[in-house]
Amino acid sequence: MNKNSIKESIDKIDPGKDVRDKMYKNILSKSHRMATPKRRFNPQKLSYPIAAVACVCLIIVCAMHFIPDKNIPSYPDFSNDSDNTGTDELAFAPSPYVEVDDASAYESIGVSIDAPEAADEVTYYIYDTDIACIDFTLDKQSYQLMASRKDGDFSGCTGSVISSEQIDSRYNAIMYIMDTGIKLNWSDGSAQFYLTSQDNSNSDSVKKVFSSIISNR
Repeated sequence: MNKNSIKESIDKIDPGKDVRDKMYKNILSKSHRMATPKRRFNPQKLSYPIAAVACVCLIIVCAMHFIPDKNIPSYPDFSNDSDNTGTDELAFAPSPYVEVDDASAYESIGVSIDAPEAADEVTYYIYDTDIACIDFTLDKQSYQLMASRKDGDFSGCTGSVISSEQIDSRYNAIMYIMDTGIKLNWSDGSAQFYLTSQDNSNSDSVKKVFSSIISNR
C-alpha cells in the first residue's frame, strides 16, 4: 500500500478535513512501524557480560584460596627456638625397651639369666631399666624369659588362672595354667624369674625349657 492509494481511500470517506488529516497521519505511522524490521536477539552479545562475570568469580575464588583463614590454627614455628623448648614438646617418649647384645648386659641390673642353648631367634633387651627380658623360640614354640630383683608380677601374662602346680621345690617353681597361656614363676633368693608361653596346652614343653634354663646356672 502506497501513499496515494491510502489518500484516495480516505478521500472517499470524507469525514471532514481535520479528521481526514488525522486518519492519514495515523495510517502512515502504522505503515512505517510495519515496514521497520524487528531487532533480532543476538546471543553473541549476551556472552560478553557472562564471560566477564565468570572471570570476576574466578578471581574471587583464587583470592580466597591464598588468603589465610584466621580461624584455622597454625603450627608453632620452632625454627628460631634456641633453647629447644619447642622440640621437647613435640618429642616422643622414649621406648621402655632397650635392646642389648647378649646376657652379659644383665650384670648391670644384678641378675644372671640366659636362653636355653638350643633356642633360636634369641633377642636380648632390658625393660623399664631393671627387668631382663629374653625372647626366643624352641621347637617352633615362642617363649619369653624375664628376671628382676623387683617385687610383684612383672611377667605381663594376665588372665584367669585355670590351675597351678609346683614343679620344683628348690626354686619354689610354680606353673600357672591360664586362659591366656602359661606362666611359670620361680626365685633363686635374690631375684625372681618368669617364663611365659601363649600356648596353655604346652605345659610339658614349658617344664623342659625350665629344666634347661636352671641347668645352665
